[in-house]
Amino acid sequence: MEEIEKSLFTFGNMNVIIQGGLFFLILNWRHQSRSLLITSGIVFAATVMMQLASYHLIELATHYKKVSIFLWYITLSFINMSATYCLYQLHLVSQTQVSGTTCFIAVIYLVFTIMQVARLCDRVIFKTNILPEIYQYSVFVLDLCVTFCLLYSVFYVFAAKPLQKYLKGFNPC
Repeated sequence: MEEIEKSLFTFGNMNVIIQGGLFFLILNWRHQSRSLLITSGIVFAATVMMQLASYHLIELATHYKKVSIFLWYITLSFINMSATYCLYQLHLVSQTQVSGTTCFIAVIYLVFTIMQVARLCDRVIFKTNILPEIYQYSVFVLDLCVTFCLLYSVFYVFAAKPLQKYLKGFNPC
């Protein structure tokens, strides 16, 4: 089980680097999609916060196991909900149309939140402990979906957008 957790943290660290690189690539591109810029910035910030929170909460668990269980799921749920709120609020404030990429990532963040709450209930309230593997792998898959969604959108903006006249009516960003 520890190997899986180490692999997931390694993936999390790589995910921070990939999402940070995508954000800075989009930030410095002059023909950027404003929606993609907002989305990639929020995703990068949320990923960094979740990764940092995870490290601190694991360290806290060595001294206060029961408290850290509550804090783990509540903190990550709060980060996911805050990221979803910020996605839509920043689009609203900047008067930017919400893209398909943003909607997809917002839905993934809501699913993340549901998974956090379900796992908290499973572990603490009902004490059935039937979700650990489902939780671990679903978080990994959802993280992967967010990263691939951003990669696809960046590819679209950088490579496919110049070919727009050939891709009539296709616009994921």
